[in-house]
Amino acid sequence: MRWPLVVALVLSATPKIAVPVPSTGDALYRTACAYCHGAHGQGGVRRHAPPLWGPHSQLLKGAYDTPNALRQFIQHNMPLEPVNGINPGSLTEPQATSLTKYILHHYHA
Repeated sequence: MRWPLVVALVLSATPKIAVPVPSTGDALYRTACAYCHGAHGQGGVRRHAPPLWGPHSQLLKGAYDTPNALRQFIQHNMPLEPVNGINPGSLTEPQATSLTKYILHHYHA
């Protein structure tokens, strides 16, 4: 038997471990959003990410002026690149809803 074949068979039989995705808004934010938007929603950390809350945020003054519009955008587009095992557009509706509530809580605080 050839060794490359044995190695290929062993690797293909190794189960893929799914990365657990947090379900609460604060944990999801830290895992999927803070990488670009910053730990405090200040924005500008990566890819010119806009501030999500704070004095410079314009979040609700544009295309995402309703919670539902924001949730849909988050669910279908965020994160913009793979972050901590979370791929673009892979968030579920409940996860996007949790994130939306978390962001809006800080936006209105």
